[in-house]
Amino acid sequence: MFISPRKLSAEIESRSNRIFDTYLTYKIGLHYNQRDIFRYRDDPAGSTSFYTRSQSGEYRQVLIGASFWLGTQVGRFGNLIAKAKYELNRIQDITSSSAIVYDAPIFNINVSTTIDTKDKYPYPTEGILFNGFYETGLSFLSANTGYTSFGAKFEGYVPLTARTTMIASGEIGFADQTLPLSQQFSFGGLRSFYGMRQDEFRGRQLLKLGVDYRFLLPFKVFFDAYVTAGYNIGSIWEQEEKITLRGLQHGVALGLSFKTPIGPADFSLARSFKLVNSLTGGENPVSWGPVQFYFSIGYYY
Repeated sequence: MFISPRKLSAEIESRSNRIFDTYLTYKIGLHYNQRDIFRYRDDPAGSTSFYTRSQSGEYRQVLIGASFWLGTQVGRFGNLIAKAKYELNRIQDITSSSAIVYDAPIFNINVSTTIDTKDKYPYPTEGILFNGFYETGLSFLSANTGYTSFGAKFEGYVPLTARTTMIASGEIGFADQTLPLSQQFSFGGLRSFYGMRQDEFRGRQLLKLGVDYRFLLPFKVFFDAYVTAGYNIGSIWEQEEKITLRGLQHGVALGLSFKTPIGPADFSLARSFKLVNSLTGGENPVSWGPVQFYFSIGYYY
């Protein structure tokens, strides 16, 4: 169970990482997930050097359903999972108490794979993490929403020195026009895109690349401490025909992290920016967004 002012979720499940002496794994469960999500819009431009975005509304997303998945381990570091899920998807505009944006059941089949060779957690120094999936919505009982989506995420950790690690990352996601809002990709936040608020953008097409440099300080600040500098480039689009390289966003961040007994503690300052006049040679080639502060204490689930 997860309880917070803007999110409520609960799940009951039966699972086994290994069925008897085989490498097969299964899980069957029931879940409830409620999340309040802000909408954002661009503010009128007062300067070409800076831009801001403000909240334009809020909606509540509720997912209630049951799922069953069956899979197998692949070698020592991977797995292959097939999952079937039947779920009621509801989105209600809570800035207007009577407005229902979406209310329908969805049945989908999802096939995913994970490869994880990281040497440790939470601050690995070498190895890779890869997640990929393919999902399709099918007609079943009263569920009639059909769609197709797939995506992949990669992280690679390379030790440069005994104390310095370079982290290269990439993420892509694609879906057709029938993918409902409740199933769309999200963009923004400490673990998604620097300089943006959580779920600041949602869409059906996603592209993100990033590079981070993490340095283990030669002294402890009560615990092992790390300084991280990072850069992201990418964007998210609602429609495939709107994808353009000129629409790419950029983000930079500087963070301080601690390896505590209760899990990682991460604190970061970040800022997004756009290259607005880089092709025309204007006076202000960079337009900066507001500074964002992130913090997260404890293990991330």
